[in-house]
Amino acid sequence: MINAFAATPVGMTLVAWLCIDLETTAGRPESAEEFMRQQWTPDARWTPETIGKRYLEALAKKREKLALLDSAGIAVVALNAPAGRMILHALREQPETVTDYALVRGFKDERSMLVGLRQVLAAWCDEGTLLVGHNLKAFDLVRLRLAFLRARLQLPPVLGVNQPHFDTMREFCRSFSVERSEMVGLEEVLGKLGLPNHKGLVNGAQIGELISKGEIETVLRYAALDVMAESEVFMRLTGGSVQLE
Repeated sequence: MINAFAATPVGMTLVAWLCIDLETTAGRPESAEEFMRQQWTPDARWTPETIGKRYLEALAKKREKLALLDSAGIAVVALNAPAGRMILHALREQPETVTDYALVRGFKDERSMLVGLRQVLAAWCDEGTLLVGHNLKAFDLVRLRLAFLRARLQLPPVLGVNQPHFDTMREFCRSFSVERSEMVGLEEVLGKLGLPNHKGLVNGAQIGELISKGEIETVLRYAALDVMAESEVFMRLTGGSVQLE
């Protein structure tokens, strides 16, 4: 298990790097059908029977991953930097609380959480802050940008496309693996680097179910473990020498 520490980043400003990890809620069930209508194309060589079978198979797989669709909301934003760790969530209102794993603050809804996040990012980051995360470029940053615009909120400058970033998934595939060329899960990277793996306890696919059961503390602790693990992978891959993109 990755060790946690009581993070109290009150007043922390202008961090050199900031690791970001999101936990999302399940998207709307009908979003799977919308995605299939827009994106799925059958092979012209397939028979009508095969088309029907393949469509239903693809639809079932997409329904299992509703949290990855654009319609999914953001439930938790976990932040980690050298000076401390903070978790913002939209699962219930909660005053700023110091726990053994992070400084935690809860909001009544996603929009309120995003407003709080924008304030934190403005205090901690400038144009030189390096954003870090696993699949950061194609998932976390994209989801955050969409969420801000969907909530009719001004996009924080640090989330702009020109902000320097280090995507641990992309860098591992590009520079540390002959087996993976594009995608690799955090769990696999942790194993290959010989780092502790918390994914056997909870995984991202269970977040929606845990939220529905009211197991909020489990979700928040999982988010903390995720962002700590990604930060450790970042440190191992860079060896203290960061190549900006």
